Amino acid sequence: MKRMHISRITLHGFKSFPDSTTLEFGRGISAIVGPNGCGKSNVLDALRWCFGTQSPRQLRGASMQDVIFAGGANRPPMGYAEVAVTFANEDGAAPEPWRDMPEIRLSRRIERSGDAQYRINNARVRRRDVQEFLMDIGYGEYSIVQQGQIGQLVQARPDEVRIFIEQASRMTKFRARREEAQNKLARTEENLERVLDLLQEVERQMNSLRRQADRTRKAKELDEQLRVVASVLLSRELETRRIEADALQQELVSLSDQIREVRIQIARVEAEQEELHAAQAAAEDGFQQLFSVQRAEQEARGELQNRLSALQNERTIREQEIAAANEDRADAEQRLAEAEQELGEIEPQLREHQQAIQQQQQGLAELEREVAEQRARVSELAARREAQRRQLLEAQQQQMRAETREREAELRINDIAERLQRFELETAEIAQQIEEESQHIGVREQELGAADSALKQVDSETASVGEQLQQAREQIRALRDQRQQLLRTLQDNRIEAERLAAVFDAREGQPDVIGQVDANFVVPWDRATPKSGFEDVVETALAGRFDALVLETPDAASALVEALRGSDEEARLSWVAKTAGGATDAQPPAGYIALADCIETADEDRAWVQALAAGVWLSESPLDPGAPLPDGAWQMIWDRTGVCVTHQGVWSAGTLKRKGMAHLAARRKELAALIAAEQSELESLEAEIATRQEALQALESRLQELVEKRSDAERTARDLVHQQQIADRHLAQLRSRQEALLQTREKLAREQAGAKELAEQARAAAADAAKQARTVERELDQVGVEMAPLESGLREREERLNGLRQSLDARREQVLILTRHVEATRQRITTQQQRAEQQARRIDAAQARMAVIAEECEQLQAQIDVHNERLAETAKQLEQQRHQQAELREQQIALEKKLRQQGQELEALQQQQHRKEQRLHDLRHAVSSAREQFTLRFGEPFDEVSQFDDTPTEQLIEERAQLEQKRERLGAINPAALEEFEEARERFEAITRQRDDLNESIEKLRQSIRKMNRESRDRFREAFETVNGHFGEIFTKLFRGGHAELQLVDPDDWLESGVQIVAQPPGTNLQRLELLSGGQSAMTAISLILAIFLTHPSPFCVLDEVDAPLDDANVGRFNQVLVEMNELAQILLITHNKQTMEIADTLHGVTMEQRGISKALPVRLA
Repeated sequence: MKRMHISRITLHGFKSFPDSTTLEFGRGISAIVGPNGCGKSNVLDALRWCFGTQSPRQLRGASMQDVIFAGGANRPPMGYAEVAVTFANEDGAAPEPWRDMPEIRLSRRIERSGDAQYRINNARVRRRDVQEFLMDIGYGEYSIVQQGQIGQLVQARPDEVRIFIEQASRMTKFRARREEAQNKLARTEENLERVLDLLQEVERQMNSLRRQADRTRKAKELDEQLRVVASVLLSRELETRRIEADALQQELVSLSDQIREVRIQIARVEAEQEELHAAQAAAEDGFQQLFSVQRAEQEARGELQNRLSALQNERTIREQEIAAANEDRADAEQRLAEAEQELGEIEPQLREHQQAIQQQQQGLAELEREVAEQRARVSELAARREAQRRQLLEAQQQQMRAETREREAELRINDIAERLQRFELETAEIAQQIEEESQHIGVREQELGAADSALKQVDSETASVGEQLQQAREQIRALRDQRQQLLRTLQDNRIEAERLAAVFDAREGQPDVIGQVDANFVVPWDRATPKSGFEDVVETALAGRFDALVLETPDAASALVEALRGSDEEARLSWVAKTAGGATDAQPPAGYIALADCIETADEDRAWVQALAAGVWLSESPLDPGAPLPDGAWQMIWDRTGVCVTHQGVWSAGTLKRKGMAHLAARRKELAALIAAEQSELESLEAEIATRQEALQALESRLQELVEKRSDAERTARDLVHQQQIADRHLAQLRSRQEALLQTREKLAREQAGAKELAEQARAAAADAAKQARTVERELDQVGVEMAPLESGLREREERLNGLRQSLDARREQVLILTRHVEATRQRITTQQQRAEQQARRIDAAQARMAVIAEECEQLQAQIDVHNERLAETAKQLEQQRHQQAELREQQIALEKKLRQQGQELEALQQQQHRKEQRLHDLRHAVSSAREQFTLRFGEPFDEVSQFDDTPTEQLIEERAQLEQKRERLGAINPAALEEFEEARERFEAITRQRDDLNESIEKLRQSIRKMNRESRDRFREAFETVNGHFGEIFTKLFRGGHAELQLVDPDDWLESGVQIVAQPPGTNLQRLELLSGGQSAMTAISLILAIFLTHPSPFCVLDEVDAPLDDANVGRFNQVLVEMNELAQILLITHNKQTMEIADTLHGVTMEQRGISKALPVRLA
């Protein structure tokens, strides 16, 4: 079977392992042992952490940084923690793309800053990639069982038990994908709701933009007419400026010629300067060449001197070698003589020992013959004694078997008596349980009725909260619609207010000279308002007069006149003093009123209003050119239809200004008030929406609580129904058990009588066997008396034989030592002879090399003398080059002075040229500015008119004013209305398509979820049945009987139903797992984990002290199951139990030699 296994775990800086620690494992069972608190469980935490655990609680910490070594005895804290787990993949069992790799290494690293990274074979990956790899190889939560998790599994909720079985059914990916699809469905539905809201909003905007687009088309037609007139006027202005620019251009051409001539002179000087630079460069090159030759000669001389010094050193070394070789040869000759003398002394001793060994060997052979004869006689008697012992042993065994049968019969009698007594007690207990269970059934029926009532109450309250929630959402939606409408209204008012502000800013724009005078002024229409019904005639009659400014400080008028006279700016300004008085004494005749009386203003402003409106009357009836005019000090008379006559008799008639500056000023004030009110209303709406939103969240929280409460109530009701069913089955089992106990009691009574008869027969057989054993013992004592003297003589001869052998062995050892000494001495003689010959050859070679060195030293000294002569000649040439360079530098200084003088002349001409160019630039800038203003006004570049018509400029200006008046009547427009309308229409169509796409996506997601639900339901049913079968088998095997099974809380809901554990150890009828003992709980949980493991084997299984609650007998059964499991997966154990250690193929010890620092010690098993 192909499978992977963990081959290595490496920890560095993780918890109590500051040093890099590697634990190696094989395919078999491996155990990690050590005292409490030494860090064994940290190895298991390292595995979980490396595999992607995100919960610090599972790692027994408060935060993820707690896994980093925090410091210990004389050890500072570390800045990071890293764990690597290496999988062996010799069988190619890994998933793609790692199938062909012999090893796969997972690692995780975390810094104290919180930065973390995962790697697979040193390649950076995501946590999701690591978990998908682990799921692909079969890893699940049941692959690692932590200390204490065994007890928690038995007490786990049904939904928690279901998670373990889902992992066995390989549903983890399906559940994750289903949850992802459900989340995506929820997000898509939310997006659809937003899209529908947005679609409604875009439709409203599109209708509004359609109306704006119609007004924009009309405005563009007027703008085009204005653009044509403005093009002619601007073309005439540009022609005047072009004439001035041409004159400046001719002056610039003359200056350019003068500048060019000066630059030619400068270029000549710079050419001379370049020639001088070339001469200097040539001189510098010659100097550098000479310097390089000098440096090369110095380097060559230095190299020769170094070689000469090296040869002299070598000659000294050779002389020392010759002296040392002579001394070594003399020493070798002396050692040779000593070795030959020692050899002559050893050889006689060797011959003497060899003769003594031959004599001792003869005595040893005689003694060995005597010992063999004595041993044969003793062996004969020993065989006789052994036969008698076997007879005695057989008689004793017969006696023991008889006594054993007697004891077994007595024990059987006692056991049957105890069982009878237990059956009596159990019968009474079962009767009591039957009564208690009947009472419990009644209580559960009452609890079930209460649960139903609670469920109905929760449903009623849920319906009420749901209605409130719907009302709250509708109210919030209505408030949001109201807010949106108010925002649109506020936006429209702000746009209109900004347009009015731009209009007033344009009309209020005054020359810059006003800023040079200390004068405060106001615009008339900001302080004066026509009375109702007189707006159009007042504004038309006083349009020119009310363009004047009202000075707050009359003394500033003289200063303003002087400033305007001395200003270069083309501007004209009109004003009136705030305290100025008009001709208020002349009252109009009947049928006429002073136009100043048709204007509302404050008392403090009445004087300047009368001054500006002085001499202007209003006729209460229409004016007739044929009727006589009234007498009086009037200048103009108007009627309400727009007819006007001046005191000089000039008549005019036409359209009155509609909604002019006065109306705009009033509208501006009205808009300011509206915007402030709408802003306040918007803030109130925002506060109301926030309040309603908080209430909505509270209702949603309450609804969620009620849903959870209903779920709990349903779960309680299901539990009660299930408990009722279990109780009914239990009651039937108790009654069946009661009948079985009565039948068993009668059977035991019969077995007790038979056991007593067997005990009597065994007692008689034991007596016969004891009599036969006593007879055999007497015969055995007689044989012992005969063997005593023979054994004494044999021991004496064997002692003599052993002494002789020891003496002979000592002689042989001495001979061996002497023989080796002779051979070593002969080897030393040969070595010293070779050493003396070698030193003689070294002396001859060194002397020959000395002669060669002397000859080379003479040649090198001659070469050094030649280089010294060349260096002296090079030094003279370098001095000549230095004098030539000094002369060239003096010429360079003179040329630079001449060049500076010509540069100053050129700079003066360039400054004059710059001033002319600046003026030309100003003209061009004015032209460009006029073109830009034209572009800003009409939204397209200016196209100059090449041929002008004969229309006078004054007439064109008047035509432009009329067109602008028509454009003003049209009011503010949205210039981008056409494009915005098209964009809104396209956006509406795009959102409509998006709505259709979302509907299609929702349907596809729902189909996908239904498909995953069907597949998940089938997979879970298959895994549940398989795990349930394995669970019952393993439970029966570990407990030597009993019954265990898994049951669905809701048998009809295979997709979401929880799973509960039912376990009944042999001899019990427990209905609640809480009543199991600690050992029984542990064995039950182990049975379930192993059942899950057998259903979906993982490559490895890690168990942390799961055998702690078990007694010795249960530990043996548990170990037997582990050995069988090892055929399917690698087993890693953390244990204190010696029995469990015995089944391990590899042991790793963990100790804590220093406080807070763990250390791993591998233990090799033979």
